[in-house]
Amino acid sequence: MSTQIDPALQGSWKLKSARYTGADGKAQTFTGIQLNAVKLVAGNHFSYITHLEDGSFAVAGAGTASSADGRYSERLSHTSNAKMLGKTYTFGYRIEGDCWLSEGDEDGTHIEEVWQRV
Repeated sequence: MSTQIDPALQGSWKLKSARYTGADGKAQTFTGIQLNAVKLVAGNHFSYITHLEDGSFAVAGAGTASSADGRYSERLSHTSNAKMLGKTYTFGYRIEGDCWLSEGDEDGTHIEEVWQRV
């Protein structure tokens, strides 16, 4: 994995909205209030933590990241979800104003997320 990250991705982000579509075609849509997540991208590292609307913990992770040609990759070296440990996830991305739009697949689920810079 390259260690270069688009400078536009560097910084702190808060999840604005998300849509997760399972292999069965069923979709779940969340606002940033229902699924509260923050992500930090610094240098070639990232970390995130997510909790649910009721304040209960959902998942956290951290590792190395890279980007090239409109694709962003995260390799998890630390995570609260053992099945994700060591995996690399790659998403298409684009920046629109103060938002980071991300789309890709993770463990059989199609993910569309909008992150807003904080």
